[in-house]
Order: sequence, then C-alpha cells, then structure tokens
Amino acid sequence: MKNYNKLISLFLTISVLSGCQHNRVNTVNNNSMGPEHHCPTDTTKKYFYKSTNHLEKYQDCFSDDIGELVASEQLFSKIEWLIKLKEYQAAESLLLEAMDSIGHTQELQTKLTHLYIRQKRWEQALAVIDQAQIPVNDPLRVLVEIRTGQLSEGTNYDLLPQTYKNHINNQPALKANIFTDETTSFDLTRVDIADPGIQAGETSMRVSEDGQDIVVTWTDNAGEYNSDFLENSWQLQSAHSNDGGQTWTNQFISPLSQVENVHHFDPMTAYDPVNKLMYFGGMTTFLGPENNTFYVYRRNLENDAQQGPYFVNGSFDKGWMAVDDDGSLVMVENTQGAFSSMDFGESFFPLLNINELFTPQPRFFGECFYIADTVVMYKSCNDQPLTTIDAPFSAAALNLFINDQLIPGYFRLVPLRLLAVHPDGDLFIIYVDSTILDGTDYAVWMSRSGDNGETWDTPWIITPDIQADQLLPWIEIDQQGGIHVSYLDTRNGDQTDDSLEAHLDMYYSYSSDKGMTWHESRVTPTSLFVESDYWGNNYFFSDYLEMSVGNPEAVFLSFPWSPEPDATDLDMYVAKKVLSDLIFEDNFE
Repeated sequence: MKNYNKLISLFLTISVLSGCQHNRVNTVNNNSMGPEHHCPTDTTKKYFYKSTNHLEKYQDCFSDDIGELVASEQLFSKIEWLIKLKEYQAAESLLLEAMDSIGHTQELQTKLTHLYIRQKRWEQALAVIDQAQIPVNDPLRVLVEIRTGQLSEGTNYDLLPQTYKNHINNQPALKANIFTDETTSFDLTRVDIADPGIQAGETSMRVSEDGQDIVVTWTDNAGEYNSDFLENSWQLQSAHSNDGGQTWTNQFISPLSQVENVHHFDPMTAYDPVNKLMYFGGMTTFLGPENNTFYVYRRNLENDAQQGPYFVNGSFDKGWMAVDDDGSLVMVENTQGAFSSMDFGESFFPLLNINELFTPQPRFFGECFYIADTVVMYKSCNDQPLTTIDAPFSAAALNLFINDQLIPGYFRLVPLRLLAVHPDGDLFIIYVDSTILDGTDYAVWMSRSGDNGETWDTPWIITPDIQADQLLPWIEIDQQGGIHVSYLDTRNGDQTDDSLEAHLDMYYSYSSDKGMTWHESRVTPTSLFVESDYWGNNYFFSDYLEMSVGNPEAVFLSFPWSPEPDATDLDMYVAKKVLSDLIFEDNFE
C-alpha cells in the first residue's frame, strides 16, 4: 500500500508545482543565423562558450547594427559574447548604444550594473542603480552600497543575509574549528583506460553500504575542441570495482555513439541497498535539432548483470539520481523537473515541473525526500504533496556562474546548493560563497535545519581562514552521523585571483559534531595543474566532483588528476581512505 500512496502523492505534485517558475534575469537569448555559421542556439550555447578560440571564431554571428540585433533578439547574446571574450569596453559601449536606441530598460540597466560589478567599478554600478531607481533593500542595491560604503537610509538590516550584516558591523564571519592532518594519505588509483591525452571531467560515483561495490562515471574527452568538435568528441565512461577499489573494470556507456552530432555529458549514479542495484547513466544532446534525452543503466551487484540503456526524452540538462529507502522508487531530477520510476528504471513518468538552472541530487530519508535548488527547497514527507521553502542561504557574490578574475584559472563556479541528511533527520546544506564581501576568497559554507527545512541556522564557514579559494565541494553523511566534505583548494599554488593558471589540490574534511569541528586531509600528493582562459587549456574541467561513503568501510573521492606536473590532460582518479584510519584523538567516536 505504501507504494501506491507514494505514487498518488507524487502525482499530486504536478497540480501543486506544474508551471511553477522563478523569475530570473534572462541574459542570453540565442538565435541561430544558419547552420553554415555554427552560431549559438539555446541548445548549443554552453558548448561554444567553453573555448576562447571558439568565442573569437564565432564573433561574426552577430550584426553590428543595434536595430538588427534587437529585431533578431540577439542583442543580449552579443553582449554576453563580448563579456566572455573579456571585451568589457566593447560590451559597455554596446549597452550604452542600446540604451540610446531603445531606452533605459530594466534588463539593460541590470546587465550594465553586472558588467560594472564584474570590473569592481562600484561607483559606476551605484550610479546605474540610482538611475534605475532600484528600491532600498533590493539585494543588488545592498551589495553595491556595502562595497561603496553608502548604505541607504531605511535599509532593513533584518532582511540582509548574515554575511552582509557581519561586514556592516565589522564582525568576522562565523567559522568552525578545523585541524589539518599532514600525515593522513589516500590511496590514489587511475580508473580510466582511455588513450593518453584524453581529458576526463564531470564525475559522479556511488559506493555500496559495505564499501565493496563502486561505480564511477565521468565525461571522457570532455571538451577537446578541435576539428572533430561536432563529431562525437564527448563520451561517457564508467569504472566498476567489486573489491573495494583494489581492481577496476572500465567501459564506455554512451549509447548512440555512432550518431552524428551526439554528445554525452553530465553522468549520474544512484545505489539501491535493498535490492543490491547500482544505477548509472547520463545525458545526451543532439546538437542539430533541439532534442535532449537521458539514459539509465542498471547493474545487479549480486550477479553483475547489466541492463539498459533505458531512455527518457525531453529537453533538459544535468540529471541527478537517487533511490528511496526501500528501493521502490528511482528518481531522476534535472533542470526541467523530476522523473520517477517504480519498475527499477525501465520506464519513467514526469512528476513535477521545476524549470531551474541548477538543481542538485535529490535526497531520500525515511518517509521524506528533498530537492535543494538555488532559490527554494522542495520537500515531501509522509506521502504528502511536495511543498516549497524559501532558501535562506544565498551567495553574497553575484555572477558565481562565471567567476571571471575571482578564482585562479577562471573557473566556472556553478551555484549549487548541496544537501545531505543526518541519521537523526537534520538537514545540512553546503555551498560556495565569498568569505568577505569584496570577493577575494571563496569558502565552503554550511547551514543546518532541525525541522525539515522550515528554519535554518545562520550559515558558517567550515574551511580554514586562509588566503585561498575552495570550490567544487560535495557532502555525504554516513550511517553513524559523520559528515564528509570534499573540495578543491588553491592554497598550495603561487597564483593570484586573475591568474590564467591554477595549481589545485583535492581536500577532504570530516566532522563528528555536526560541522562545528573538522579534521582536514590533503588528498592529492601533488597539485593538479590547470592553465586556462576561463575553460582550462581548451578543455572543460568540471562543474562538480562527487564523493561517496561506503558505510562503515571507506570514503571514496573521484576527480581529474595527473601525477605529472603541468600535465595538459587529466585522467580520472579515485582516492580511497579506510574510515578507521581517520580516527583522530579528539571529537571522533
């Protein structure tokens, strides 16, 4: 009866949330000028935006005439294009010309304000805000006013995020206690068998509860932009281990791999401990017609039998997977909403329309499941329809999606809110935000809710207060309540925020007291090297790096790396540490 109730409640979510969309500033409207030009469209823009070489190559997609740009709805596409080329003066001139031609629209004024913020031209940004008559307490106005020291009279301090309040009151942001262990080492294993020179990235992984069965999936040849860019340059690989990571088998899992103009990306994994099933798959995009799909494979860990792929068509991006606590429901959630299966992944039905840009992995806990978005959190408990909760955790810095000159290597930092559930039911969210409001350093922040997300503690920083950046974090909580967090860190490299190269290390932190005290270990013995003009040596690095915990055996981290210094291509590695080896003298039980 439980499954029928669950199915009914999930269908009810359609009536609750169908069509629910949040207002966002639309900064890119792309229209193709014909396939012979290979100009960007809504389907292909993310791929062409990844390489400066391609940005320069496709400049001729856009007219120089304001009237033609407006008529073809390409004005904001060209502005965005110039910004990604770092042609800031040209972008500003185009914005001002557009204002003279079509008027000072809110969209143009907002884009100009963001451009000035990107260049840290705070006084000019404030002037545009004043001209646009953006009201007091608007987050954009507050952000700029704090940086100029000109906070408007009547600003309601109670409405400001805690990081804003700390800055105004000259108080340091709340930080957890952290201890760095210089002796703990991880076992690193290369798990891909691709030919040398193939770039790996975008990794997802799951580990069984005994720590023995592991599945890692990743994007192979991720963005090797050459003459074969439109000819199947992206594939997904998967590595499997059934002996706790001692040995690995490797396979390509991309269906339709011989179809022209098909790219595979955004791997996803899930584990069903009840039925001993491992799910893995990914997304595929047809770059010609606007047609996306995701596909799922199922592996039986009892007999190692693999079935699939099972396809779900649609138009969406980035899938995440999860299985409920009794193995009866498999959920795949993406930028268009949630899809669920009650026949072990062989068929999926749509549940709800979310239509968000970045929605991370759904989490099940008992009779509840949660999806944390950048704006709200969706939840359903005890077979009730999904409800929405406004997210009190929002980044202080704008434009996190493209961190131009804010992080070494010009990383794209997607504003994910990553969720995990403690065995006692507490929810924990982590995300990346600036440690101080001028955006000099970025750190991993955490917040906790003890009432299913209705209220949240003031967020705090879990990473060390050092002159470095942390990025691409992930969180897992084991059956004993230990919290595991991984992240990349720039502390061991000699680089500035606007450096075109970065030396990064993977770090791992563990907390047994709900995030107040952390024990940190460096995972990579030598730094991985990324040389970049925003995309990293003409390849795409990653938007996320996953970690998984095999209770109570070991923690596993997957990430691109190379033992060779200054390597131009990174392979896929898995780092393992037996949890019993991570027992410190204090705060560990």
